[in-house]
Amino acid sequence: MKKMIITIIFILLLTPILIYIGGKLYFSETKLFKLNWGIDIPASFKVSYKIKEIGFHGDGDRYTVFRIKDENLSFINSFGVEKNIEIETFVREVLDSLKVPMEYRISFNQYYIWWKEYKYKDGSTLVIIYFPNPDINQIYFIERIM
Repeated sequence: MKKMIITIIFILLLTPILIYIGGKLYFSETKLFKLNWGIDIPASFKVSYKIKEIGFHGDGDRYTVFRIKDENLSFINSFGVEKNIEIETFVREVLDSLKVPMEYRISFNQYYIWWKEYKYKDGSTLVIIYFPNPDINQIYFIERIM
């Protein structure tokens, strides 16, 4: 009887831990980009900063900065290359709503390339900003999920 009680207590303690670990693995940042946008983030991309304000239904704003190394960034060939005020305004709105500290904000003073995905079904928007400057080595993902 005592052995059975210890086993039940062990299972009750272990179950939440396994659920937490499983959730962290399944809902990682890279997995969320695949689920929400169909984008495969290379495993070598490492999150250097993230902040999100998500509602009960998964709606809200997210800002994720990935540190990259000498990556094959062939997917950026389809990025826009002209300065885009609409993109800059959207990014500033999201970063303001998230209250992102100045040291983690994007500075549009340098040349950048961008990509925008808009879902007409629900109005969600994803903007990716990349500065082709080897000193920066980061790629920025800004999302507004509706």
